[in-house]
Amino acid sequence: MLGRLFQFSKEAYEPKLHLLFAALWSLSVMGMFVTVADSPVEWLLDGKTLRVVFSFYLVLFFLRAIDEIKDYDYDALYKPDRPLVRGSVSFRDVWYLAIFLFIFAVVISLTVDTRLAIFVAINMSYGLWLMVWERLSKTVRDNILINLIVTFPVSSALNFFALMFVLISTELSATPSMVGIAIAYICAFLHYDFGRKSVWPSLLEEGEQMYSRALGGWGSGILTLALGLGGCFLVALLAPGVEGGFEPRWTLLLPAIISLYGSIQYLKSRTKRRSLRPIYMAYLVSFYTSNLIIAFNQ
Repeated sequence: MLGRLFQFSKEAYEPKLHLLFAALWSLSVMGMFVTVADSPVEWLLDGKTLRVVFSFYLVLFFLRAIDEIKDYDYDALYKPDRPLVRGSVSFRDVWYLAIFLFIFAVVISLTVDTRLAIFVAINMSYGLWLMVWERLSKTVRDNILINLIVTFPVSSALNFFALMFVLISTELSATPSMVGIAIAYICAFLHYDFGRKSVWPSLLEEGEQMYSRALGGWGSGILTLALGLGGCFLVALLAPGVEGGFEPRWTLLLPAIISLYGSIQYLKSRTKRRSLRPIYMAYLVSFYTSNLIIAFNQ
């Protein structure tokens, strides 16, 4: 079973790549929370911070494992290469992995602060409840926009998990600017989600769930671009400027350009379907990296 789970992790959630992704996300958002605080504080990359980073990774891996189970019926029709569909792992294997990740994430968070452990436990429990909810409600299961409304909080909550840690470790008080940064990160992640799940309606297979089926090809494309540019604009607006020398906020031009490039490629894919996921993933990585540069150049 360990061998099967190791192979599953390489296919479904490659450890080194996604640990780097979790580090970029968590460190950049925590750094931005400190950057926009009313009172400047010394924020260090210590052992507790690294455990929070690892908690990010564990929670995201847990959600990936749960999605593999939850989406089995859909994947069997439209993504037959998924490891669970192919039978390279069993449902029991993935459940054991999910239970281990749940316990490990709670324990790691508990070594930082009890409140963080409770937050993580509630968040992952909500992820488990979503499986039941989708089984019970055809609307939640089949309406992609309703599904987004009920499922997105489980991943976006990690931004507030990071905020809670910053407030606990620095004794800062929450400010509207901090909430604005969380919203910017939510916009950026939604940009990625809408971008990878938007295909011109004429190219969709029957029953395939995409945002462009619900919003139309143009509606989905415009909203995707607005979310990408909106996330960059919010950060540029909220982050303090630097007098003289290098202005780190200019680095946000890179994700903005990638977002525009993704929209151009989406327009070009009206007659021939292609995956734009790498472009929108590049946006997300560049967005996190830009914010990390901004945060550590203040």
